[in-house]
Amino acid sequence: MIVTVLGLLFGSLLGGSLITETVFSYPGIGNLLVSAVHQRDYPIVQGAALAVAFLFVLVNVAVDLFYLVLDPRLRKATA
Repeated sequence: MIVTVLGLLFGSLLGGSLITETVFSYPGIGNLLVSAVHQRDYPIVQGAALAVAFLFVLVNVAVDLFYLVLDPRLRKATA
């Protein structure tokens, strides 16, 4: 249960980083995404959104695989 919450909180961290990078002018993918939206640079917007979505999916897959390590009942169900 707690692993699921931590995995989903990672998505909130990604969204929060976009706001934090914009407000404090930190260089990063969030600041790149916002400046690309302002400049109407659609390939960069698509690439940055794809990178963030891929990272979110990758973390959720890692959480699901970590469940197999933590819960022995799931290992028996998959075998």
